[in-house]
Amino acid sequence: MQALEIQLEGRTLIGATKYENITIQLASVVLEDWGRSDDNNGIVTQSFGFSALYKLAESKMITIDVTNAKSTQYS
Repeated sequence: MQALEIQLEGRTLIGATKYENITIQLASVVLEDWGRSDDNNGIVTQSFGFSALYKLAESKMITIDVTNAKSTQYS
């Protein structure tokens, strides 16, 4: 089991140095379907799947943070 963080960053600048973004943190995941391209003359890519796990012992299983120019609280 692993922890996993996914971060998506936008192109809209907020202030002087920060961009809009969404960060998703998963406390426990199992990685599966690991694959890699084998193109020797091009860009090599890797892909994988994952399944998030539910554990009673974890205080937080998923955390999502949204940073944008709005001062709105999301639920």
